[in-house]
Amino acid sequence: MSKENSIGVPDKCWGSHRSISKSSKGVHVVSKSSEEVLQAHLYRMNNINEILPYLVAHKDIVKDNNSRPSEKWVLMDRNKTLMAWFKQEIINYPSASKTLTWYETIV
Repeated sequence: MSKENSIGVPDKCWGSHRSISKSSKGVHVVSKSSEEVLQAHLYRMNNINEILPYLVAHKDIVKDNNSRPSEKWVLMDRNKTLMAWFKQEIINYPSASKTLTWYETIV
């Protein structure tokens, strides 16, 4: 085994061929728009199994509050109102799991 190469970053990256830029002035910070942040939250929420029942319930509420809405309209309204609604639902549900209460704090 000692004759085999290790898996990972090639040795030449760690050797004398490594160059470090001396002109770096710090970290480059990239700001995201509020729309991009909202999209990221919605993506995560749609991929957490424990949150999915809340998404279905909120979609039903949006549909019930509007007469004959189109699917596009329901999706747009749901995306605008979901975060605040979810936060309120979890606050009112004292026995919510750690996952739900954690997610409520970042929304």
